[in-house]
This record gives sequence, structure tokens and C-alpha cells, in this order.
Amino acid sequence: MTTKKTTASLLLLLTLLLGCSGGYKNDHGKISYVTYDEAVGKTVHPIDADASTFTVLPNANYAKDRSKVFYECEVIETADPQSFKVINDDGYAKDANHVYLKTAIVIGAKPDKFELLKFPYAKDDKTVFCGTVPLHTQSIENFKVVESSGMMTTEATSTFVKSYPEYSFIDSLKYRLVIYGDGKAGTD
Repeated sequence: MTTKKTTASLLLLLTLLLGCSGGYKNDHGKISYVTYDEAVGKTVHPIDADASTFTVLPNANYAKDRSKVFYECEVIETADPQSFKVINDDGYAKDANHVYLKTAIVIGAKPDKFELLKFPYAKDDKTVFCGTVPLHTQSIENFKVVESSGMMTTEATSTFVKSYPEYSFIDSLKYRLVIYGDGKAGTD
């Protein structure tokens, strides 16, 4: 009898867990982004989206409609939905004008020349980037990633610039956030 109760309890728990998938939901034309966490449980974040043109993109954290691009429950204000494409599952995407990491613009990156290295590093024809931050490198051609990591830090650009004054050239009104990752790299 105990085994049947344990099995039934496990099946019930598994059913509940599988039924608790988050992400974008369309409930009779009302779009939302659903999250779950241990402390609060289910949270529904309504999104102002056109349900008739709403599409979830290959990295399911991104979606778009005819006039907006979304990352989870945030609108990416500068993104162009007509040219927006997901680059990879790490959160990189681009449109005709910008490269993005999640909701942040990769500062100064050229979308048509952008190339991923090992996360969090990428480059275009003139600059190497750690997340959204352009790096000061002597040689792009000789830049090598020694160690990569999926860890990321997101902070307000103004806070980042206070910690790293050599980045005071970054316009904190245009680039509200910077995202950078852990890793090791260098040039010859």
C-alpha cells in the first residue's frame, strides 16, 4: 500500500511540475510572460503585444509582434522587429542596426560583421566584446579565449563606469545597462 501511495504522489508531483512551464502564453488574445519561483510561485506578467502577429522566436526568451521585440517580459525599445533575428541560445540577437545581449545593446557592435567566439566573448571587424562591453585589445586577429563561462553580471552603465572609469566614453543614457561575463582571454 505504501508503494502505491508513494508512486501516486510522485506521479502527481511530476504532473504538477511538468504543467508549470513558464514562458510566453496567449490566453484568448492576451499575451503574457509567465515565471515561477520558489518563494512566490507563479507570476503572470502581462505584455502589450499584438496577438495576431505575436511570434515566439527560436530562443524562447525572445518574441516579437509587428511593432515590438520582447525579451521575456521587457520590450527592447530600439529593436526592429522586421530585421530582428536570434543569434544563439546564450541570449545574443541582432537587427539591422544593433547587436543585443538579452535587452542590452552590444556597445558599438556592427551587426553585419558580428561573430561569436566562446561566451561571453564576441567580435566584429574592429572590436572584441565581453558581453556588451567593448574591450581595449591590441590585436583582434590574435585574440584568444582561454576560459569561457556562462556567468553574467548585469548592471547600470553609470555604476559600471564608476568602477571602471576607462569606460567613461559609454553614453549611459543610450546604453542603460552593460552585461559582462566571467572568462579569461588575451592576445599574443
